[in-house]
Amino acid sequence: DACGRPAYGDGMCSMHYQRVKRTGSPHTSSEQPRRGRGPHLPLPSTLPREQWLVWAAGFVDGEGCIFIQYRRPTRTHYLKLTVPQLNPAPLYILQSLFGGALRPKAGRTAPYRRLWIWEVSSRQAADAIQEMRPYLVVKGAEAAVAFEFQAGLGRAIQNGVPPEERARRQELADQLKELKARTYPAHED
Repeated sequence: DACGRPAYGDGMCSMHYQRVKRTGSPHTSSEQPRRGRGPHLPLPSTLPREQWLVWAAGFVDGEGCIFIQYRRPTRTHYLKLTVPQLNPAPLYILQSLFGGALRPKAGRTAPYRRLWIWEVSSRQAADAIQEMRPYLVVKGAEAAVAFEFQAGLGRAIQNGVPPEERARRQELADQLKELKARTYPAHED
């Protein structure tokens, strides 16, 4: 592998292979990605980027969350895309594809398991969703609302956000919440 030691398993040296088995990552805690870093690892070269985008769309469809968050101190809304996982390995791939931050969630899940979260926000979230959009099945409608929201942010606004624009943004945030609250009938054969 890249460390120069002889390969042991999955193309990694014994030390990195054991660390991946133990923690889900070949990196020590001091090498873990921190907020604000771009892609941490190169994208595995086993597939072309387009196939990784199909994989990412399926992963985000099943595990991800697209939402519009309201930041109280600044009284602004922004687009956010997050994916939580116990094993950070697939999140490293998302980070390699789209950038963003990978961080452990505060606290732990049942017994002593750390939950990891990959997240992108604002323009970076819109760009990631745009690349995955043709392949999104479950979150296609959410992606459409996210783009409508992001498209309205391009206008330069002086003296803060006008009340009608703030109301439009909140309406879109509420639309996303409603899409998430849908129930689906059981499939009958």
